[in-house]
Amino acid sequence: METAFGVECIFSDGQRNKDVIFVGTKSKTEICVYTWTVLARILKTKMAEYKFSIIHLKCSPGKKAALAEEYCEGWVSGVRQNIVPDTVSQRESELTKKLINMKFKIKPADLRGSGASGDEANDAYFQGVQAGENTRLHQGMQADKRGALSETRYLGRA
Repeated sequence: METAFGVECIFSDGQRNKDVIFVGTKSKTEICVYTWTVLARILKTKMAEYKFSIIHLKCSPGKKAALAEEYCEGWVSGVRQNIVPDTVSQRESELTKKLINMKFKIKPADLRGSGASGDEANDAYFQGVQAGENTRLHQGMQADKRGALSETRYLGRA
C-alpha cells in the first residue's frame, strides 16, 4: 500500500484490535483506506474459498488454517507484483516523516509465520501468488487542494 499510494503505513496496538493508520496527503490516505478495505474483503473471501478447496485433505483444522494463511501470504505477494509505484515529492516525504515522529512512538513489529511448512505449504503459497497476480490494483484519482497531510485510520480488523 505504501508503494502504490505514496503513504506511510503504521500498525497501532488498540485495546480491542489493531488499527492500520495511513499517513500522507489527505486524498492519498482516503484512497488507500478504501483500497485496503476492498482488498481485505477480497482476501477474506479468498481465504474461505481456499479452506473449502482443501476440505479433502486429511489433516487437523489447525493445519488447514495454517495452509490458508500461507495461501493468503502468497496472494498478497502476487498482488504486490502488480503495483505501479506512486511518486512522492521530497517535501511530502519529509513532512510525512515529521508528522509520524511527532504523533507516534514507532517500534519494530513482532512478525510471525503461518506455522505451515513442507510441500503443502509451498503449494498453498504459490497457488496464492498465482491468484494474487490475477488481481488488478489501480490507483485512484483525487486532487489535493493544498497538499495537506492527514492520517486516515482503517478501523476494521487488521
